[in-house]
Amino acid sequence: MPMRCLLVPTGPDTDPRPRLDLALRLSDRLKAHIALTILCPSAEDVLASIPEVAIAAGVTRERLEQETREAIEAARIAFDAWCAGADVVNRPADDICPGLEDASFTVRLGPIDASLARAGRLSDLILVDRPDWSDPFAAVAFDTAVFATGRPTLVVPPAPPPADPLRKVLIAWNDSLEGARAVAQAMPLLQAAGAVAIFCAPRRDETRSAASDLAAYLARHGIAAEVLAAPDPSRAVGAALLETASAVGANLIVMGAYTHSRVRQFFLGGVTRHVLDHADVPVLMAH
Repeated sequence: MPMRCLLVPTGPDTDPRPRLDLALRLSDRLKAHIALTILCPSAEDVLASIPEVAIAAGVTRERLEQETREAIEAARIAFDAWCAGADVVNRPADDICPGLEDASFTVRLGPIDASLARAGRLSDLILVDRPDWSDPFAAVAFDTAVFATGRPTLVVPPAPPPADPLRKVLIAWNDSLEGARAVAQAMPLLQAAGAVAIFCAPRRDETRSAASDLAAYLARHGIAAEVLAAPDPSRAVGAALLETASAVGANLIVMGAYTHSRVRQFFLGGVTRHVLDHADVPVLMAH
């Protein structure tokens, strides 16, 4: 199924423009709609989470609601300016024109994780910032998008987006369930890519054989993928993957997201965590 809805979730104090810029570059190739959704906790949720602090600081429901309205209006003005500057048609979310490149602005009030889960499950691709574990919104957005929506998540680094994010795509392959799901969900991007390459971990002969099997599978879908030479076995897998991505000029990486615990952001697999922390190109992840 083609990707027709690119979701860009954001918070009241988050700048979504780098992700909007990347979404626009993808939309140019995919003919997709860009949905900017601002996620705001309700005043009741905020007061319930910090009751004693709120009382001591004199924070009231009315004050929180006013601050939320002001934040939403500021976000709407910034989005309108981005659409005008990028020459993107800005439509109401319920004005649906399939196959056209356009964008919409919506607001969801309530718990961030629940709101994002609902919006994400009805999107084709979710674009989130690289998780900053000291930033509650970024951490929750990443965690929810990857682990609670069932949809592919594109993790966007702070670097400027590539001019053509689909010029060359690198698949990190280890013959796992997570990797298989990532490839399946990335198929529309792989089919639109200019070139595709497959990276397999060092010291894993069986994985390299599986990489050749993946190349054959992709060929059935009209995708010519190159299986790259195995990297130096002395290198850690995460570092070797990013070095390979840089060496081949990859503009986007596709990989599974691996975790060791339900407290996910603290127990991500070593390769996943390394790539999240250090990749300078967007990374599509699926769990």
